[in-house]
Amino acid sequence: MHAGLQIKLLELTRDGRVVSLNELARGLQAAPATLIKQAEDLRSKGLANYHHGRFNLDTRQRVMLAKELIHTGRDPQKVSRFLEWQEFEHFAVLAFEGNGFGVVKHLVFKTRSGRREIDILAWNDTFLFTGDC
Repeated sequence: MHAGLQIKLLELTRDGRVVSLNELARGLQAAPATLIKQAEDLRSKGLANYHHGRFNLDTRQRVMLAKELIHTGRDPQKVSRFLEWQEFEHFAVLAFEGNGFGVVKHLVFKTRSGRREIDILAWNDTFLFTGDC
């Protein structure tokens, strides 16, 4: 599957935006007809909603698409730039869990100076990570 199409979809579907096949083709400088099979492949894998020449991706699909891109060798930093912070948080949780870590999201605690929150706390027998997404 064409990684450029997937990255462009992540870029264009931020904030729940619906994107037409023609707009995607313009962004990729490709003929719309050349993208139809790839669009159908994404739909069949559950990575995008594609109907009547229009794409929309929910949060789960965007995170799974980012995960697939990284698994196929794309730069994680580049891919994650196209995720909203909430999506990135979900993505980070999946990455830690997929590597055998326990994970807690939104750990809230009090200090002398007030309430604090850690977005992600991940641990295994050797490491402890905190993350602010």
